[in-house]
Amino acid sequence: MTRDRKPPRQPLFWAALIFSAGLWTGARAWRPPSWWAVALVAFVLAATFFLAKRAWLAKGLALGAWFLAGALLIQIHNSPTTDPRLSEVTDGRAVMLTGHIIREGYAHDASPGATRQSIDVETEEIGSEGVSWPIKTGVRLTIHDKLADLMERGGSLPGQDGEPTLTLTYGTRLRMRAKLHDARNYRNPGAFDYEGYLRENGISLLGSAEAKDVEPLPGFSGSRIERWRTRVHGSIIAKIHQLWPASQASLMDAMVLGENHSEPSALCFGHSLNVVQNPLGGVT
Repeated sequence: MTRDRKPPRQPLFWAALIFSAGLWTGARAWRPPSWWAVALVAFVLAATFFLAKRAWLAKGLALGAWFLAGALLIQIHNSPTTDPRLSEVTDGRAVMLTGHIIREGYAHDASPGATRQSIDVETEEIGSEGVSWPIKTGVRLTIHDKLADLMERGGSLPGQDGEPTLTLTYGTRLRMRAKLHDARNYRNPGAFDYEGYLRENGISLLGSAEAKDVEPLPGFSGSRIERWRTRVHGSIIAKIHQLWPASQASLMDAMVLGENHSEPSALCFGHSLNVVQNPLGGVT
């Protein structure tokens, strides 16, 4: 007596296939990892809810969860672009950089009569000596602004009403003259891995520019939802700085929002809140 044998099922094959599709999508469609994580949790909960009622729907949601897990994994471990042409623009020469802001910072006093602001930019094009390359990579820039230059551009003094002429907000496209360099770690045993920290945040280069050399470009590049989130975040920080003096406001930024791009005075509380000091002298 022979038995009819059904072909063996391969449920993990489909899970692996969908997981691979998630990896492929995550490498090409960047979104904040928190978005993928929230969607993953929602799919898992939904699959659990429908498991006893609609098995076919639960299976589909489970496959969707595998897809989101793959995208989340590649986003977490995503490293910035390592274009070999980057070595040609990090030798100390000034370059022309075109890109858009992916993380806006908040200006603070660097010295009497000067301010500085740290922003993250995703490049669209980098040029040097009349040659341009369409390079896409992350750059953390420090924008320096002198009081004389600010007044010449018609901006407002710190503490006065009105907005400065140069507005560096999420999604703004920029063209600027900047100097770029590689991030370097201290070689002391046990020192903070600043290079690794930047890589985890999609940053491959550091740079600096003068505010007078920054030219805003028309258009917007980025996520509208992220733009809304950064505006809410910025309004909360502005309110904190209205309610507390500068030295205390920086501490409140770190305590309430986890903001780690404020005044150096916040470093007294920084280590317990994972506020990281840049080994090159700044605060990240």
